[in-house]
Amino acid sequence: MLVNKGKKRTRVDGSEDDHEESSEEVFDDRRLRLRRLGDSDAASEGASEGASEGGSEEASEEASEEASEENSESQAALQPGQELGEESQEGGGSEAALVTTLDTTPHHSRSTMKYELSEDVRNGKVLCATFYRTGLPPLVQKRPMPTDDQFPIWELMEKQRLNLRKYNGMKTAISKIADISSPYHTDARMENGNGRNVTSGGNQLHRHHIEPSKPLPDRIIKQIKKYSLEIVEQIKDKHGNLYVPKSHDTGSVCARTGFPHAIAYQREKGRGKAQPKLKYICSECNYITVTVRLMKEVDGLPSVPASEVDILNIIKNHHTVSQRQEWGIFEEKMTLYLGMEFADHGGGNCFIPVPTEAFVRQPMFGGLLSPPEQPLGSPGFYELNMVKGMASVRFKLGKHVTSANLQKIHKKRDFRFVVKALNPFLSSMDGFTVRSLPFMSKSVLHNDTSSNKRFVRNSDNDVVESASDDVAPLP
Repeated sequence: MLVNKGKKRTRVDGSEDDHEESSEEVFDDRRLRLRRLGDSDAASEGASEGASEGGSEEASEEASEEASEENSESQAALQPGQELGEESQEGGGSEAALVTTLDTTPHHSRSTMKYELSEDVRNGKVLCATFYRTGLPPLVQKRPMPTDDQFPIWELMEKQRLNLRKYNGMKTAISKIADISSPYHTDARMENGNGRNVTSGGNQLHRHHIEPSKPLPDRIIKQIKKYSLEIVEQIKDKHGNLYVPKSHDTGSVCARTGFPHAIAYQREKGRGKAQPKLKYICSECNYITVTVRLMKEVDGLPSVPASEVDILNIIKNHHTVSQRQEWGIFEEKMTLYLGMEFADHGGGNCFIPVPTEAFVRQPMFGGLLSPPEQPLGSPGFYELNMVKGMASVRFKLGKHVTSANLQKIHKKRDFRFVVKALNPFLSSMDGFTVRSLPFMSKSVLHNDTSSNKRFVRNSDNDVVESASDDVAPLP
């Protein structure tokens, strides 16, 4: 037996040969070992078949002993401490071999065949194929030379194996992505923490309600009506001046990572000289921060910030301890849900999410937002708990969720965000479902605005640049 060691060959007896080994000798050596292994398997299998057909147990034991002796001989050829060189890396050996079962016989016999492929782990090329057939000795086929007539068939087989490996890799990756995104899927009917069914959102046309709403006495409603939700929109500087475009060609930045991102004039494409329309814009590539706060009306004064604890205490004090023990997860908190709809929707306490079918290119993962939105009333990224009268969420628009990507029948429609209170005592009351300003969505802003340039109209009615220090901070 020959063992690799650089360019020389080292025999088991320790002698060396200066002759440079060839791939033919490596294959002959490997083929010998595979044949010994195959013969031992065939002997064991033949003995088992003989025993099942009524043969004596002695035949089975004799065959097993013979196979064990052959395995011992093949292992004895390599003693501990001997160097194997690069052989295992080049061929892969039985550890890297792919074992597959093929049905190669007529239907009535159901005989099977297994094969092993020894490949080069560095480039995936198959160096040797060994076929194990029932009742026949193993058949060993080594890689043909490029000039051989069988080489094109061998090369075609290798390409098919590599393509299958790539396909399996992509399928595994997609499965992992699906597992990661499964909590955000919006195409299934789910049940919320109160045991109530809620219709899925995102890519469906179903109307969304938080049902059932729980009634309150008129005197309690009168107290709560002083409170309402408000979406913070950064459309003014800290001095109260509205942001306006510099001209019909150059818009103004509003909030780079808040809401909305910019304001600019937009012209409709096509024939004619339609007047440009002033629109707020959100960019697909910029983060959006939607902040919601609770406000309270004060007689004769503007609304002031309030705390959700005040409302929850009003509701809590109206119920007994035994009644509160039956409450679910929403009754004791001020939990909000954020979604997106078309701006020309009629409003009210229900909303119709923008369906993914409204876009030419479907939004990634079926979500209008990134991360994708979850069904209304189920735990998820866009279910917000109000703390000290404030709730905020930071996200992006989903991939391909742009006004330019809308189907023709939806081309002139704008979007808006909807924020709803999930507390069943408040969900049907005015002031606890609020909507943002209408906006259009674009991939980028640089076609409509100068880099971080803001403009306002001063007391003389002139459009002037607004300093970056004058940006109104979020509350």
